[in-house]
Amino acid sequence: MRWFFLDAERRLRHAAAHPAYALKVLVREATRADERFLAGIAGEPAARIRRYLDEPARHLGFSQHLKRCESVISSADFKSAELYAKKVLVQYAAIRSLRPEVVVETGVANGVSTAYLLLALDQNGKGILHSIEIGDPAYLPPGPAAGLGRPGLVAGQMANALG
Repeated sequence: MRWFFLDAERRLRHAAAHPAYALKVLVREATRADERFLAGIAGEPAARIRRYLDEPARHLGFSQHLKRCESVISSADFKSAELYAKKVLVQYAAIRSLRPEVVVETGVANGVSTAYLLLALDQNGKGILHSIEIGDPAYLPPGPAAGLGRPGLVAGQMANALG
């Protein structure tokens, strides 16, 4: 549940602006709907899925990396995926619980999801990620397009950090 409190100020502003959406999120959290859904697919207990959801926030190197990227992304002139969104955490938990040998990602953009996927594969101690990007410039910082010698901003730095 640690992830839920990251970027709390932005989350509270969004909840105040969209109360119906915020209520649905609270119900999903209270009922652990995402964890139960993924547990059913993966054949793992929902409590283990919950631990997977919290792993990235507890990983010191990854947390520090996201903080560094947050300053770049928040001041950038392009759209960005949310660094602490539950949807990327659910992807992370799916990779951790299913332990695939190969993952194919379509859409790299600035690399937020890619960074989480790389961390999950690293935590599993196996697996390879193939990322495909068609190049929507609305999600990229200025410079070369993702996939043309430079992965997404967040993922490229994370790949280097993981070694």
